[in-house]
Amino acid sequence: MPVFNPPELERRFDTVRTWLENLEVEVEFDDVTGALDVHGASDVTVVPPACIDESITVTMHDLLATVDEFAPKKRFSFDGLVYQHGTTAVVRLQPLDAAAFRILEEPDALTPQAAVLSDRTEVKVGLVRSSLSFVLATIVEDFFFADEYPLLGSYDAYAAINSARALTKDEILDVCHAYLFELGVSAKLMFEPAARLRDEERQNDVDVDELFDRAEHLRPLLVGVGLGPLLREYQRGVSTVSPEIQVLCFVKCAEYVSATVVRAEQYAELRKRLTSSDALSPNAQFMDGLLALCDENRTMKDEAALKLTIERCCDAPLLADLAPTFLSNLRGVRDAKAKADPRQALGELAGCLSATRNQIAHAKANYRATGRECPNDQLEALAKCSRVVAEQCIRWYGLQNPELRRA
Repeated sequence: MPVFNPPELERRFDTVRTWLENLEVEVEFDDVTGALDVHGASDVTVVPPACIDESITVTMHDLLATVDEFAPKKRFSFDGLVYQHGTTAVVRLQPLDAAAFRILEEPDALTPQAAVLSDRTEVKVGLVRSSLSFVLATIVEDFFFADEYPLLGSYDAYAAINSARALTKDEILDVCHAYLFELGVSAKLMFEPAARLRDEERQNDVDVDELFDRAEHLRPLLVGVGLGPLLREYQRGVSTVSPEIQVLCFVKCAEYVSATVVRAEQYAELRKRLTSSDALSPNAQFMDGLLALCDENRTMKDEAALKLTIERCCDAPLLADLAPTFLSNLRGVRDAKAKADPRQALGELAGCLSATRNQIAHAKANYRATGRECPNDQLEALAKCSRVVAEQCIRWYGLQNPELRRA
């Protein structure tokens, strides 16, 4: 039987173990076969739920201190990517190349790197293999985990940050990205921040039979002139978790289609002129009008072309529920009382996508906002909306005559 030293340590440990057991977290000592002297520096093995072969080993002191962050009062913040308690923070990472995977096969953490922020706050950041605080927060905050998406994995990695004062989330991510940059450039180790799925995002809520039924009833595949580059750009967007990159990729899809939309508009306008009665006996004024029409469409600005594309290819009611709250016209399209004009709503969306894309792509300190940019706290919603915009543009493009597609 374990012998606790000092004796009051046993009372504290029993309280912590009971709290952990309510979360289905098991706690084990390394040696339970004989008398075991348990003190603050003793190793304790923590086995979270849905973890068969993985566990976390911490000292008794660290275990008690970590649980104090959660009970009896919550003293941390957590969003699936960043865990923060006081002056410590942890950012979840995922490896991106063979070298990063290889270093995670070693149990040792990397030596923390020191830095000084602009206000002279000292910080240290290092790569660690596990974080009990992050794992417990995932359980307590009802983020998704399961056998196929465990709390612990063979290639888990975290950026552990300690600072002289509590940092804001932006400061935490700034420090993290500075560290990842040096890991990538100096050590050729590529990592990126990677948030865990929220519980409402889990996929096993969908019936498996329904998934198979969907997969057995696909539309005809979009192959042919111009579709390859377009679909690759779309796939780049769906393959990233960054809403900024998603917006860039999905807007690029719409811009790719815009060349064909503008061409179709040119042909439609030319057809109107050429089928008019004036075309039977054209004079100089008629010919000048044709030249002006061609020149007008040829010099159409990118923003105008994007607006025309979204108005031509997209269905406002299907975008209304996905729109960020600040796009009030688009969100009101489905509301009979709002009487929102779908065309105007799509124009508003196009202006927002153009301005937000420019803001992200330019990344200039002297960038002058137009007032149409998406607020940062609604960027995820805009990314989801822009994905559907891209999908609708791709569908429209695929339906066009291959000879008329611009590629």
